Amino acid sequence: MRELLGPDWKTRHRFEFALYTTVATLAWQHLPRRLTLTSLAHNRFRYEKIRARYKSLQLDSFAASA
Repeated sequence: MRELLGPDWKTRHRFEFALYTTVATLAWQHLPRRLTLTSLAHNRFRYEKIRARYKSLQLDSFAASA
């Protein structure tokens, strides 16, 4: 994209980009999923956790049909 758009990336821009990507990566790794996922994605995440727990107990009442 930089080649197509042609902006000059100075040292400050590279530093900002590295800082933002580092902060975003650390936030994703260490913050609770409730804060990093959207509402719909978080509900699906919780559903999959519950489904896996029921399936590990060999209960099929909550597990999705195959």
